[in-house]
Amino acid sequence: MPAPPSKDGPRINEDIRVPRVLLIDHNGEKQGIMPTSAALEAARAGQITLLPPTAVTLAELAGHQDVASILAQRRVITPLLPRVVVEQERAWLALPEAAKYPL
Repeated sequence: MPAPPSKDGPRINEDIRVPRVLLIDHNGEKQGIMPTSAALEAARAGQITLLPPTAVTLAELAGHQDVASILAQRRVITPLLPRVVVEQERAWLALPEAAKYPL
């Protein structure tokens, strides 16, 4: 089994490699540990907000039962390039319609 990647400090977004995550709020306060699949469900229900890299990583991890199966799978990263939408003097980023975004 390959060794887990080494990283100092908390892992966020694409560095997440475990089946459970620690949620931290916008003030930096710890909110508890939950399974990756539960974090995705909470985000879909509007209970928490996940940034795109975190949501995509958690969706990938939710299909695994343990760390060994996560590390054994070759990860393919497909970049999602948003487009800028400007209407009535307002601008925002929109994901491509064909993108399979988990939320």
